[in-house]
Amino acid sequence: MSIYVKTVKICSVGVILTALVIIAIKSNLPLLDSIWLNLLIGTFTGFLVAFIISLSNYFHEKSNLLLKIKKDMLMLYINMLTLEKTTCTMVDNSLSNEMSQNIAIARVETVHSLAERNPELLTRDTLLKFSSFCNRSKESALIQTISAFRFKLSELLILYKNVCIRKGEYEISCISLKHDLENGPKVIEENRNKINAELLNAHTCCKCLLGRLKNIIDLFFKLDTRGKEEWEQFLKERKE
Repeated sequence: MSIYVKTVKICSVGVILTALVIIAIKSNLPLLDSIWLNLLIGTFTGFLVAFIISLSNYFHEKSNLLLKIKKDMLMLYINMLTLEKTTCTMVDNSLSNEMSQNIAIARVETVHSLAERNPELLTRDTLLKFSSFCNRSKESALIQTISAFRFKLSELLILYKNVCIRKGEYEISCISLKHDLENGPKVIEENRNKINAELLNAHTCCKCLLGRLKNIIDLFFKLDTRGKEEWEQFLKERKE
């Protein structure tokens, strides 16, 4: 998109300058050789045609890019919704009996895989393709908000990696302290509690980001209403 923005700006300046020169020549030098005047008119026409084509291509690519970003964000929302619900179940299990706690610990890799998928669904390269004539436009502000949100996804992934690290420590302690009847159970229990604490932190952050993502998508639909009915139907079915 940036190439079209630059082309439009350059051509608009060319159109204005050549138009002013043509007007000045016709007003002050009416006897000037028609060859030079025709050359200026041809230059003006070339700038004008390039301006119109570039502007048309810009709006076409902008529309397609915004639609792609919106679809990526909807896929991200579904993935994060699955992540939040799975983590919530794991947190509930971690507060229950030992068997339920072991089930929660066994699913750590599952939620970590879901967290790893988040940044892949909303790539940085896609966001960088967006370009606008005005950095203060609503679309530019929204893209900046999405970029900042994507950074938060990396922080969320770190939290889930911490859960995996705690699980690794727990499994090592289970093996190494298996025959230590004096200190083993205490250390193993402490490591299990560390998993639960990290899991709770990850769930709290995930739930918060899910709410923020929904607000961003709602803002997106205010700028581009394509697919708004499907989004509202999805939210309605989720509530039911």
